[in-house]
Amino acid sequence: MKKLLCVLLAIALLCACGCQKGAGAISLDEDYVNLAESLPGMTEAEIHEALGQPSSFLSGFRGDVYRVPEDRLLILYYDEDLKVKHVKLSVPVDAGNVIRVAYTEDLRLADSCLNAQIIADTLHLSSVLHLPVFRFDSAADLAAFLNGYGDVLGIDEGHDGALSLRDAAAAYDDAFFKENCLLAAYMTAGSGSFRYGAEVVYDGAGSVCVYVNKTNDPQVYTDDMAGWLVLAPQKKPDLRKCETYDALYGGE
Repeated sequence: MKKLLCVLLAIALLCACGCQKGAGAISLDEDYVNLAESLPGMTEAEIHEALGQPSSFLSGFRGDVYRVPEDRLLILYYDEDLKVKHVKLSVPVDAGNVIRVAYTEDLRLADSCLNAQIIADTLHLSSVLHLPVFRFDSAADLAAFLNGYGDVLGIDEGHDGALSLRDAAAAYDDAFFKENCLLAAYMTAGSGSFRYGAEVVYDGAGSVCVYVNKTNDPQVYTDDMAGWLVLAPQKKPDLRKCETYDALYGGE
C-alpha cells in the first residue's frame, strides 16, 4: 500500500491535472521516463486502482493498454506473478510526416545513421528490415542533414500535392527544438503507389524504435521505385535516457 501511495504521488506531481481513479487516462505531458520507472513491480490490481481500468488489453500477452493524450498508448506487460515487467509508450506519427522523397541507394545514409552497426550486423542475417534512423536536436542539425542529403532525397520535389521535404522541414525551427527533437527514418519502396504509416515506441529501458508499416494494398500499382522519409517529432525529456535507436519496417 505504501508503494502504491508513492506512485500515486509521483503521478500527481508529473501531471498538472492528475490521474482520476477509473478514468483510464494518464497525462504524460511532463515526463514519461519517471512514470515508466515508477510502474515496474506494481501488481495488476495496484495498477488498476491507481490508473483506472485500461482502454484495452494485450492479445497474446498478459498486459494492459492505456490510451493517453495525443493518441499515445501506454502499454504495460505483466510477468507470471501479475507484476509489471515492462512499460512501453507508443507515439503515432502524423500521416503528413511520412513524406515521399526520391529513391536512393546512397550508402552514406546507412553508414552515418544512429543504427549503422545494427544495419551492418543484420544485413544478411535477418529477415527484419532495419532502416537508417537519425536524430536532430537543433535546427542546425536538421539543416546539415538536408544540405548533405537533400540532393539524393529530392528535397524540392513534392508528390501528389504533398509538401516537399524542404517545405515540411521548415516547420522545425529554433522554437520547436527548445523542447523537442526530431527523429527521421528513411526507407525505399518498390512502387510509388504504396503508402505508409509509422509509430515511435519507447521501451522504458534505454531504447527507442521507429516502426513503419504499409497502410494500403492496391491491386494495381506502378512499378516505379520510391523513397519515404518519416519525420517524428519527440519530446526531449522522453528520450533523455535513450542510448539505442533503431527503425524497422514491419510490412502490412
